[in-house]
Amino acid sequence: MIALRDPFGVRPLAIGKVDDAYVVASETCAFDIINAQYIRDVEPGEMVIINENGIRSIQALKSPRKAFCVSNSFTFQGRTVISITILVSILYARISESSSQSIRRPMPTS
Repeated sequence: MIALRDPFGVRPLAIGKVDDAYVVASETCAFDIINAQYIRDVEPGEMVIINENGIRSIQALKSPRKAFCVSNSFTFQGRTVISITILVSILYARISESSSQSIRRPMPTS
């Protein structure tokens, strides 16, 4: 199996293990469903190759800067953080609204 995380790290990717088999998922809550043990996150731009010899890691893509998505951290973590997701969404909306108001300029009439 080969898994590759985008170079900016926008989308999460994690490695887990069930019995003697490795698994890869975009959200660690998937591991809970199949009773897998979380091992680690795949780094931005990292490619992991999983075979009968285990895990091999290669930095396949350069990671010029990291751009993690804050909402991904909360969205799939379960019911306990739904309110945090809502608050983050409200915060995004208010920042967007505030930014758009600060760049509005009156149009000249003539």
